[in-house]
Order: sequence, then structure tokens, then C-alpha cells
Amino acid sequence: MNIKQQSRHIIADKPKVTFVVFDDISFTNGYTTRLRRVLELFNGNIEATIIASSDNTPSKFVGFDGVCVKALGRWLLKYKSVPFPFKLIHLIIWNIELAYVLLATKCDVVYSVWDPLGFASVLMISRIKKYRVILEVHDIFSLDHAESGHSGILLKLDRFLERFVVRNADYNIALSQNTLEFYQPYNPRMEFVPVCFDTDVFRATSKDYTSDSRVVGLIGPFEDIRQKHYLEFLYSRIDDFDMRIHFLVIGQCDSKINNGRIKYTGYMASEQEYANQLAQLSAILVPEGVSTSGPLTRVLQPMSCAVPVFATPKALIGLDYVTPGIDLLVFEENQIPGKVNELIFNNALMAEIGSNGRKIVERYYSKEASAGKLLKILQSLLKESAEPSK
Repeated sequence: MNIKQQSRHIIADKPKVTFVVFDDISFTNGYTTRLRRVLELFNGNIEATIIASSDNTPSKFVGFDGVCVKALGRWLLKYKSVPFPFKLIHLIIWNIELAYVLLATKCDVVYSVWDPLGFASVLMISRIKKYRVILEVHDIFSLDHAESGHSGILLKLDRFLERFVVRNADYNIALSQNTLEFYQPYNPRMEFVPVCFDTDVFRATSKDYTSDSRVVGLIGPFEDIRQKHYLEFLYSRIDDFDMRIHFLVIGQCDSKINNGRIKYTGYMASEQEYANQLAQLSAILVPEGVSTSGPLTRVLQPMSCAVPVFATPKALIGLDYVTPGIDLLVFEENQIPGKVNELIFNNALMAEIGSNGRKIVERYYSKEASAGKLLKILQSLLKESAEPSK
């Protein structure tokens, strides 16, 4: 049974589902990509509304045909010169606007794409509107912020917030097994529904191994400390790589250097363009320096394109089902230049690693692997909502 047949079997009518994402969905990142993927999994069998934080008008959004988009301004967040404390004002504004829009929106379920900062409004209005709340948990909030430098009272607030949102959601969806294990003691109503991809878009293509040169990619955008570390690693170690190896920096990047071995794609407007660019690479570097589940897509998308991944051990946090040395190559950061030089010209090994990675994605991270779980969760919540009226 394919996704379309399966979803029609599970959901006879079209429930109204409102998605909340504290991000600009006119751009591509982990949150917006996941939102698009979830909409694909529901396959048109829901009446969807998106509430997003964005300065763009709904007419500028792409990829959401037939979906009502309500864009709430993020003017304070777009200016880098605004001091951080003043940006907190936007969180208050976001919650007020979010509450107002939710009051005016008909919905059976609100699906929060990991927006703990707006969850208070989602929960408060659920008491009035009687909708069910699904919280999609992308990472371990407090650990992520601890790695970013939060400590003391701020870290205690992070821990309070993550427990509050998980406990009060009607159902939680964890994107990785370690996230599920961390949060499940606070709410047993939690399901592991991993990151998934359209393997027809992120597909393998034949590669030219006759050339002496190789092109290795780094995936952005490079906006926060995690991705900036990738650039710092490349810029500081580029002379340690074989001169035949060139680099492609993919995504929005403001910290460019003038080096003949490095090219920059800039922002890529479509997922297909991005996937095509990935598929042509000889390998991908994921020199993750932070122990969070942040780089999952940066590892799995290249694997889906049968592109070998060179990663640090911290990049594997939250990554299930993969075996280092078989599906991807894992080394300490200081070992990566030497290991890339040693292995990337071994065409047979690179082809084998790429092929193994593709098989793992097809088996565990394809849309087909996730659709049934997600649809059953929605069905169970709709059934619960109907029971009191009987």
C-alpha cells in the first residue's frame, strides 16, 4: 500500500491541522524542510494552515499549494545589530500574535514544529478551542543550549521550559532515539518518527572518477555557532588537504575568503537545486563540534544521494541505524584532513560507502518509512477528541 492509499485508509475525512513554526518558511533550513516533509506525509488528506514567523507575504511562499499561510512579522529578529535582550521583545509579540491567530483559526490539531518559545500560547488557546497539540521535538533543548554557553539560571530556565512543553503536549514526536529516551520520562506519549526525505529528489547519480580532482562539500546555512565552526575548520585546515581536493560551500555564507580551492553557491532557492548540487559531490564534511542532534539532515541528505560522508563522532549524536566505517566515515576532527587525503581517491571504497548510505536512508529515512507512524498518531488524537461528545 503506497502513502496515498495508506493515508486515505487511515483518515476518511480531512481534519483541520494548524502547523506552528517559529521561522521564515520562505527559506530552507531544518525546521522548514521538516514542515514541508510532514505536509507531504499527510499527502493532502488534511486541511492545513501554517502560522509562521516571517516578514514575507504568503504569496511569496513556495511549495505550499492549497495551504493557508499566516505570516507574523519578525522585524526585530532580522536586524543583527539589535542587542539580544531587545530581541526577547519579539518572543512576547510572537506569543500574543500567535494566540490571536489561533483563536481565529478553526483546527482539530495544532502541530508545533519544535517551537517551545511559543508553546504557552498554543497550550492556553487549546483550553479554549479544545484542539489537540502535537509537539515535534527536534533536539534536547537544554543540552543544545548548554553547548552554546548557557549556564546558571538561564540553563535552569531552559530545563524548566523543555519539561513544561513536553509534559503538556498531547503527543510528542521525537526525531531521534536519544531525544525520545531523554524526554519520555516526562511524557510517555512519545513516538520516534525520524527525519525523512524524498529519495526520488535526493537520489544517486553516476560520478566521474576519471578526473584527478575531487570536490568536497560543506552544508550551511552558516548562521549559528555550529555551522560557523565548519567554516573555521575548513579555513584553518585547508592547506592540510591534498591540493587536488577542492571545496564547495553550500548555502548562505557571509564569511567568505578568497581562495582558489573554495567556491560558494550562495542561498539555494529550491530543494531540487540543492539535491542536484549534493549529488555531484565527491564527499561531504560534517566536522561537528557540538554534541547535539543538529546535523542529522546534513549527514542523511548526502547519504541519500550516495555521497560519502566524513564526520566527527559528535555528528552521530541522534543518528540511528548507521554504522561508522560502513555507511559513513567517522574520525576525530584532527584526523579528518589526513583521512580524506588517504581515502577519497579510493574510488571503490567511496562507491561502496555511498551505496551503503543510500540503502540505509531508503530503509529507515524515506517518506514511506515514516508516513504510517505519523498518520496513526493523528488518527488516535482525532479519536480522543471525538470520544467526549459520544
